[in-house]
Amino acid sequence: FRTAIVDFDLNLISRLLPQVADLDGGLGVTARLTGTLSQPILNASITVADAKARILDFRQPIEHANLDVQVIGGDSSSDSLLSLNVETANWRIGDGEFKGSAHWNLPAVESKSSLVNLIPWHGNHSTLVRQDSFEFHLALDGERVDLTHFASHLTKRNFTRIEGTTDARLRLKGDGHSPRRISAQLVCDDLYINIDGREMSNIEPIRAKFVGGELSIDSLRLGGVRTEMQGSSKLMPPVPTRGGQDLPRAVAEWVRTTGRIDVAGNL
Repeated sequence: FRTAIVDFDLNLISRLLPQVADLDGGLGVTARLTGTLSQPILNASITVADAKARILDFRQPIEHANLDVQVIGGDSSSDSLLSLNVETANWRIGDGEFKGSAHWNLPAVESKSSLVNLIPWHGNHSTLVRQDSFEFHLALDGERVDLTHFASHLTKRNFTRIEGTTDARLRLKGDGHSPRRISAQLVCDDLYINIDGREMSNIEPIRAKFVGGELSIDSLRLGGVRTEMQGSSKLMPPVPTRGGQDLPRAVAEWVRTTGRIDVAGNL
C-alpha cells in the first residue's frame, strides 16, 4: 500500500486542536506499507512547510516552522521495532530562532515483535509498557530566546518591567521511563536581563544538568559593582578587595546561586 498527501492545509485540522489557534501551513505525508497483516513494515515521511500556530496561552506565535520526520518500523531483520527521526526542525518565536533534531527508538526485543502489538485494541497492546528500554535523544538550540515570554507562560503572570534574552542549548537523552535513566544538560549564555530599565552586567552562563535523578545548577553569578563617579553611577566589573573589604565608593551587587535537588524532593 502507498499513500501520499501533498500540500494539505493544516488549517483544516485546527478544530481538532483546541489549544492551538491560527494554525496554517502545508503538510505532506508519504507512507508505504508492505509485509503481511501480522508482520507489517512501515516506511513513512512527514513534512511540515512554513507553518504558523498560536498556543492560546502563549503570547508569541510560532512562525516559519519547518519539520521533516522519518518513521520506520516492523522490519524483522532490524533490531528496531519502531523508530522516529526528526531530521529537520526549525521555527521562529518573536525574534528568537530555534532549530532541533530528535530520535526515538523502540527495540524489537522479542522475535515475534510486530507493529500490530502497538495497536491499542490488539491483545498484546502492552508492548510499550513491557519494553522500558526505548531510546531517545533530543538536541535543541535557540538564539535570542525571549525569557520573559517563557516565564509568563510558565507562571501565568505578566512581567511588564522585566526583559531578558539568551542563547540556549538543550541536550536530552534516555533509555527508559525512569527519571534515573534520563540525562539532560542546559546551557544559557549571551544573557541579557533588564529590570525596570536597568541592565544587569557581568552575567555568567547558566549551566544546569540532570543526571541520575538529580538536578544540579552550577554556580550562577550575575550583577556587577556600582561605582560612584563624579555624581553619576556606573556599573563596573568587580574591583580588587583589600583585607576582605570593597574599595571605597564601590558596592558589590553580585548574586551567586548553586544547588541540587533530586526526584524525591531532597535539596
